[in-house]
Amino acid sequence: MSEEEVTLKIAQVTLRVPLCKDLATTRALASAIEQRMREIETASSRIDSTAFALRAAFEFASDLHL
Repeated sequence: MSEEEVTLKIAQVTLRVPLCKDLATTRALASAIEQRMREIETASSRIDSTAFALRAAFEFASDLHL
């Protein structure tokens, strides 16, 4: 990852994130996170934002190792 940062909106939250490879790749990652979070939200009966974020992170990490 780069030391350069870019501002993105993910799940209605605007945040600065490190540039990953290039802007297109970084935006694609943000889009994938947004999609995964929507899937989790649809399957969940209750929203706990910390648990929600951790589950999304865990699922992405799992995808990388499977």
